[in-house]
Amino acid sequence: MSRQRRLTLLSQLLADRRFHNQDELARALARAGAPVTQATLSRDLRSLGVGKQPDAAGRGAYRLPGPATEMLDRQRQQLDLRAFVNEVRSRRTWW
Repeated sequence: MSRQRRLTLLSQLLADRRFHNQDELARALARAGAPVTQATLSRDLRSLGVGKQPDAAGRGAYRLPGPATEMLDRQRQQLDLRAFVNEVRSRRTWW
């Protein structure tokens, strides 16, 4: 499963249910056909900007920050640029 598809699935799960720990979330992803390691799940949560907030019972639950958009950190952006940008040229125009 692609990373983008996994992030979409993770966003859908978080929008539909409350998860109180990564183990619960990893099991739900595995049942949905996207088994992940704890390290991958942590990176995906950070990438989506997911944080823990108290639910109605006061237990910490993972929540999306708003619309499920990926928040790329600077290091990830640099990796993407290196993978897809081969050359940058600047053309000066004098007016």
